[in-house]
Amino acid sequence: MMKEANPQKFSISQSLGLTLLRAFIGWHFLYEGIVKLTDPEWTSQAYLVGSRWLLNDFFHWIAADPTRVQWVDLLNIWGLVLIGSSLLLGVFARFTSLMGILLLALYYLAHPSLPGTLIDPFAEGSYLIVDKNLVELAGLMVIALFPSTAFFGVDRFGFLLRKRQSSIHEPGEETLESGSAETVPAISSPRREVLKALTSLPFLAAFASAFARRKYLESHEEKILVDGITSATMKKFEFTTLASLKDPVPHSEIKGLEVSRLILGGNLMGGWAHARDLIYVSDFVKAYHNQEKIFETFALAEQCGINTVLTNPV
Repeated sequence: MMKEANPQKFSISQSLGLTLLRAFIGWHFLYEGIVKLTDPEWTSQAYLVGSRWLLNDFFHWIAADPTRVQWVDLLNIWGLVLIGSSLLLGVFARFTSLMGILLLALYYLAHPSLPGTLIDPFAEGSYLIVDKNLVELAGLMVIALFPSTAFFGVDRFGFLLRKRQSSIHEPGEETLESGSAETVPAISSPRREVLKALTSLPFLAAFASAFARRKYLESHEEKILVDGITSATMKKFEFTTLASLKDPVPHSEIKGLEVSRLILGGNLMGGWAHARDLIYVSDFVKAYHNQEKIFETFALAEQCGINTVLTNPV
């Protein structure tokens, strides 16, 4: 009969691949959490209100009360930060993987990518059932199912160190001879294991550097601009109503798809306004185009015959 392979002996390439999987998912979780943490205006209310599938009544119940929304925001932000940090460093990674699976499952239940559902305004791509939440959830399942010795990180070093200490009292356990029940590799070189445990530190340093660089680039344009270079303007505004509309906006076809010849801009959702020297315009646009105003604009455009909007993912 064939002898069963040692389930906890992994090659360097296998451990490196699993470690990269853990670090990449941790990077994404940590970034999502820090971005929300540093944005005082971020809230999950619109995301909860937009839920149209399982548990939608529960999500709507949360969104109906500002206090409940604040608690959910707090739990969501710090859950992302702690899970991401744990995965990036390899500390309690299997436990936090389970927490991450739970969080991603809630995300999917709120906004699944199922056929026949409405277009999700929170989705940044096109999906069919399987979206990035399910992909990361599957990755976390892999991390949770593999032993800590399969990954480079603090968990592996701590586990092997404990086994090393226990083997002092039971020296027969650490041998890997034929027929032995022990499957945990001994620490042949403590220095190498320390280096493997510190493998995640470069990821953390790279994350901090990339995040700082991104924040700098986002604020650089506004820092170098003056408050405004304007002159007096005389402008007479004439307001009109739908009753004055002679005909709807004409349509054309692009490969069988009927689109209006006038396309609605999408900056009302993103909140970006390229006003050159007026640095406060972006904040003004975001304050004006709240959720109610956006759908009011869409409804007005639809009545005018405009059925197309050009926008970036929000």
